[in-house]
Amino acid sequence: MVIGSAPEVREDRVKELKDSINRNQYDRSGEEIADKMISRSLVDSILGESERPAANTDTNSDAKVEADKN
Repeated sequence: MVIGSAPEVREDRVKELKDSINRNQYDRSGEEIADKMISRSLVDSILGESERPAANTDTNSDAKVEADKN
């Protein structure tokens, strides 16, 4: 997928996250959230926001974290 052709908002991912939240299955620590925010901020400042990779290039990371919790 070309980065420029990726949708700004991934509706499928938003729906998946909303469903997880509604089922009380979305459990992220503040540290995990802060780490992700900082890493994305660093990428933005190094590459510039227009060159940043798609928002979730590691599509398996959330599934892995969820699987590790079970």
